[in-house]
Amino acid sequence: MSFTPNKLIQPASIAIVALLASVLSGCAAPAQFSYDHPQTTASTPGMPTLAVADLIDQRAGPSEIDNAYVDDPVDEIDDILEEELLSTGLFGEVVRVQADEDISLTKPDLLMTAELLEIQWEVPDYDAIVAKAFTTSLLTGGIGGVFYGSTETDVYGDTLLHVRVVDFGTGQVLLDNSYAGHSEERMAKLQCDTPSTKALMVGKALKLAMEQLKADLSTVANRGYEGAEKPAAVSTTIPEPNAAVGTEKSTAIERHWGEE
Repeated sequence: MSFTPNKLIQPASIAIVALLASVLSGCAAPAQFSYDHPQTTASTPGMPTLAVADLIDQRAGPSEIDNAYVDDPVDEIDDILEEELLSTGLFGEVVRVQADEDISLTKPDLLMTAELLEIQWEVPDYDAIVAKAFTTSLLTGGIGGVFYGSTETDVYGDTLLHVRVVDFGTGQVLLDNSYAGHSEERMAKLQCDTPSTKALMVGKALKLAMEQLKADLSTVANRGYEGAEKPAAVSTTIPEPNAAVGTEKSTAIERHWGEE
């Protein structure tokens, strides 16, 4: 039995198209969370103790990007938040607390609650890119699709967190802000939709958001309690997201960060 070149090319073309379909539809093994971890910093004696509640996932619903990760990205970001807080040198200790825990037993100076509002990957006109790759591959026996897939496109990563810090002794709000991170890269179209790319772009965006948070914490530390919002009631349990607590002067911040 003899084979013509066309008979050899046809299976190869189908294989190339199948490969493009697999790559551009994100069909690849899940990736580890990608992040530029901060250097470890020893706790600072005499600085306030910060209690950090578990990160609350406040996204609208289950996110498709979660499937890109080996482990739950919310848990990963929760651990990263603790690392970044410790790296600031602003706290004597960072203590994790559970949502149903009586925090008065921990006796922290400060309490932080954080909400995850978004983690996202995006390629502008992604559906059009996929459609063109398939069409070009079918019309050119796969070679054109490979060439098209090697050209670059924009890839974005986005994160959004909301963080609230209160003086646990008085309930005074010291920080209540949202932190957005946005990353951009140029990548080959064949790489733009892989789990590792999604993890990379989200991790870069998260790093930018964390740097903003740390800058604000430093600002709060430098100004002490002056100018902080004074809410209405004190609680010994973790407040609901965006709940108002406290009325009095921030003794913990005056003692550790704002004393003159």
